[in-house]
Amino acid sequence: MTTLCAVALSATITLASSSENTYHAVTNDWYNANFSNVLELAESRLAANTNDLVGAYLKLSWDICFSDASTLSNSVTRVLSIGDTVQNVAFSNEYWRLRPMTVSFRDDILPMYTEEVRQQELVRSTQPHKPIPERKWLKLLWDENLW
Repeated sequence: MTTLCAVALSATITLASSSENTYHAVTNDWYNANFSNVLELAESRLAANTNDLVGAYLKLSWDICFSDASTLSNSVTRVLSIGDTVQNVAFSNEYWRLRPMTVSFRDDILPMYTEEVRQQELVRSTQPHKPIPERKWLKLLWDENLW
């Protein structure tokens, strides 16, 4: 199975903390293995607004790397249910184009996500200098002022 979390770095690294609640701060924290900062931000955003799409994508990034298949499936479902309601044209165009792949990931791939695979992903995911999994969506939300 292909690695869910390991991909090439595409963001410029800046010195910041995710408490700043910006795309660059969050991606920098993740890249530097400050994963708990990203999870804390995701949870605080979702606690303030359960329909916060940025919080949902941050939580999904965490779950891709650190959670079991059931929790990950719930995060994918949350992103889909929130994403279905977004009216921003740039985001919606990309979202609806890729939505079928996201549904397939949840419905077809996750059922094969064994504990052994999860443990392998966990080892790879906890290494520093890995970009955040959902950075494309987070960047699009940032660029469209939906952060």
